[in-house]
Amino acid sequence: MIRKLERSSLLIAALGTAMVWILPYLLEGSSAPEWLLSRWYLLVGAPALLFGVFAFQRYGGFAHAPAVVCYSALITVGCLWTDQSEEGRALLIAAAFVMVLPIAALIRKQDFLESFLVSYALASTATMLFALAMTGSLTLKDSVGTTTTNTNGIGIQAALSALFLLMFFPQGKGWRRILCACCVVFLVICAIDTASRTAFVAMAGSLLIALFSLSRKSAVQISVLLTIAGLGAVGVSEVLDLETRFYQGIQSRLLEDEEGTRGTLGDRVQIWDVAVVAFLSDTNWLHGTGTGGVDKALGTLYESKGRAKGRDGIWRLHAHNTLVWSGVAMGIPGVLVLIWMGLSMLIAAYRLDQQFKSWEHLTLASFAGITSFGGVLTQDGCWCVLGGALLCGLSAPLQSTAVATQYVFCPEELKKHRGGQIGPEPEWM
Repeated sequence: MIRKLERSSLLIAALGTAMVWILPYLLEGSSAPEWLLSRWYLLVGAPALLFGVFAFQRYGGFAHAPAVVCYSALITVGCLWTDQSEEGRALLIAAAFVMVLPIAALIRKQDFLESFLVSYALASTATMLFALAMTGSLTLKDSVGTTTTNTNGIGIQAALSALFLLMFFPQGKGWRRILCACCVVFLVICAIDTASRTAFVAMAGSLLIALFSLSRKSAVQISVLLTIAGLGAVGVSEVLDLETRFYQGIQSRLLEDEEGTRGTLGDRVQIWDVAVVAFLSDTNWLHGTGTGGVDKALGTLYESKGRAKGRDGIWRLHAHNTLVWSGVAMGIPGVLVLIWMGLSMLIAAYRLDQQFKSWEHLTLASFAGITSFGGVLTQDGCWCVLGGALLCGLSAPLQSTAVATQYVFCPEELKKHRGGQIGPEPEWM
């Protein structure tokens, strides 16, 4: 009974996280309270969080790594010196990061990573199909014409979902394999259609790493699949003579640079320059503005089209970079610990891929690293799923537990070891 409840809670977290981006559109005109949107991830993740707390000590794995624990502590303690007007924001940001640790432990306990990630990917596919069927676009607007979706976030979600499906691509022949291939193609097209440079670069970079790590036969198969899919999608666009091709936006932003923002990375360079000023202001370099004070600090210093004025009259601006946000929020300790955590993840991913002749670990860690360069990853809508996948996937295989747990990504090489000792828990950096 408990096992079913724990797995159900993980499914709720995965499916709920996949719906985050479309929720404002679905709730428009309803009597749902406004706080529901900002706290949605807490609501859908609460059951898994509750069960995960009891599993964390035994099944935490990489979530016990000193770098992860230190960064969690920094984000939590940073709430104490956050400006009073931003305390609520600080608590939400801290909760979003910390809750992933016990959820990852619960995924590991139940050996549920494949179901967790595939459910998220299929739910993402369904929501995007629904949006295209209802509005013909992934950029959704409310009744007064205000955009309610973040195309950068949608692009990252589509690219990440495609990567998850490739990780657990069905073996053999049959309808599951065909369905999975169709979903991957659709998600890749959606990621490109959003014209998100961050999503495109993260998807292309992680796929290149995967192809480099795969066997020659598998790499050729995936390359052929993606090439045929790409040419087919372009061909369909040309035959239907669509007014706007799905690749036109990313082509314009990356190659033609019609917006004139390629050199500034979509005005992000100017934001990061202002972030340096905020970092060096007074003693911020030592302790930062606090977990919730970054957006307010940047919005006060920099007037740009990207900043937004809240109902409280405060101007806020997103940092668009995880390292920049960490530095402004927590000073030098935030920068150093984040770098430490990132390097720990990359090293652990490389070691596991080398040990089991797999490719998923380094590919997923690379996707997270590239994405964090173009946004604050720990505040992205997909963080609950991506963070859980990282912390669970980078943990060592379990040797003897109450449940029959297999290795999370199940590489072919590990099948030879099942039933025997896999190896000791590694000493994390």
